[in-house]
Amino acid sequence: MQVLVTGSSGFTGSRLALYLAQQKEVGSVVGIDCVKPRVFHPKLTGHVLDLTDWSSFGPLLRDEVRPDVVVHAAADQASPYLLFANSVAMKNLLDYCSERKIERFVFFSSYYASMRCNNYYRYGKLDSEHELRRSGLRHVTLRPDTIYGHGEPKYDTLMNALRKHAVPVIGSGKYLRTPCYVWDLAVALHRILVEDVYPSDVFEVGSPTSYSMNEMIALMAREIGVRHYLRVPLPTVMFKALFSVTKTADADQMNTLGEDRVADPTRFIEAFKLTPIDFEEGVSYLCKGDDRWPL
Repeated sequence: MQVLVTGSSGFTGSRLALYLAQQKEVGSVVGIDCVKPRVFHPKLTGHVLDLTDWSSFGPLLRDEVRPDVVVHAAADQASPYLLFANSVAMKNLLDYCSERKIERFVFFSSYYASMRCNNYYRYGKLDSEHELRRSGLRHVTLRPDTIYGHGEPKYDTLMNALRKHAVPVIGSGKYLRTPCYVWDLAVALHRILVEDVYPSDVFEVGSPTSYSMNEMIALMAREIGVRHYLRVPLPTVMFKALFSVTKTADADQMNTLGEDRVADPTRFIEAFKLTPIDFEEGVSYLCKGDDRWPL
């Protein structure tokens, strides 16, 4: 089996690509991203290309690249054109599937698509989901809440702040989250590919228990041995300005930061016979790594 993974240099995509390359059922993995590869394996080949530009797909039309399935984990979360970029990337990938007679597709969407909010990132994900349904491909769409794991940049920033005993928190910090451990996504993906399970449906994924941001920070502090720290509540407008300057997220998304995001993994558990790791357990893997998966 050959698998094409988009976003293979990102936090989630790199872990998915490397995990798949380590599986005996997978013959080779073709990773694509807009930046150079960051993980390496004998069965993993990386290509740098722009998913929004069909003319850059040349390397994927070579004879040695014949994917059996496309795993779409790439996403634009920061540019002013993210709605356009995410929608066009999906349409180009579906055209590629048609060109190469690929019949299977796994899409990593976002829990944002389950929310009721005016958010271009959400609209881009919804449009992509709609195009995938229209394609007629056998597919699975997963909507994870905030993804975490050892080395994830946003959580690393939080832990570094904790070690300095002062953590900036957006607003009250009482809003709820259901963080999704990246290991769960990798295991689910392997199960989808190997067991050939493509229910052509959408599944939310996240911690079975929801936690407020304040509770998540407290769990992280306990795990890394920080007993005392100052929580510094900051208004959303300050974070909007910060993200606008650093270009690390779309400022439009800041409007939803103070809202609850509570994924319901019930249907995911039923379909894939896999219960996501609760954040209270997963926080250990976040802070110290996971022996089962030393990435």
